[in-house]
Amino acid sequence: MTWTPDPNNRPDPESEGRPVPERGPIGEEWADALARFVSDARTDERVTERRRRRWLQREATESSTFAGLLRNLAERTETVRLLTDTGGMLTGVPTAVGEDVVVLRTARSRPVLVALDHLTAVLDGTAAELDGDRSDRSQAPSLRHVLAELADAEAELTCTLTGGTVVAGRAIWVSEDVLALDPADTPTLGQRRPFTDGRRYLRLSSLVDVSPRVSG
Repeated sequence: MTWTPDPNNRPDPESEGRPVPERGPIGEEWADALARFVSDARTDERVTERRRRRWLQREATESSTFAGLLRNLAERTETVRLLTDTGGMLTGVPTAVGEDVVVLRTARSRPVLVALDHLTAVLDGTAAELDGDRSDRSQAPSLRHVLAELADAEAELTCTLTGGTVVAGRAIWVSEDVLALDPADTPTLGQRRPFTDGRRYLRLSSLVDVSPRVSG
């Protein structure tokens, strides 16, 4: 019978006169290296998380439009400032956004129609993120349609044109690209009579903002 040594039955190192390795704390150099490794790992996690947040934000904002941002603001019913290409600034609360127009409720609840094509910036004064991904236009009338309603009511309008010129008058009719205004009536000795300086024809694409006169 041949004897085979048992690998699990190893001699005690002390019995052979060899030192037993200590199992105390790791060396200072190894501790520093481990601390740096943990710190780097945490930094990598924070960088990865920031990149993930930026990616999600980019995904949410890549489809943003100016009209979408205004729809978002209209839902928040907060006061904003709108800058136009005439250099003017309008302050109020967006209440509705149409195909090419935003309705702004200004001081004393006076409405102003602002053409989207002539808006250059929106200053909302808050730190809240706006995604601007609001493309639903199922109930979004155009500026021409709104002006047609005002013409049916013969509303008195004050219109700002490109270049800053202001024209006022009573809306008479609206075509595809023209707004016709008659001179506004003014009270004289208890009577109302029109000015005699003639009708005005305004190109719709030149309208920057339109303020209907609100009685009372």
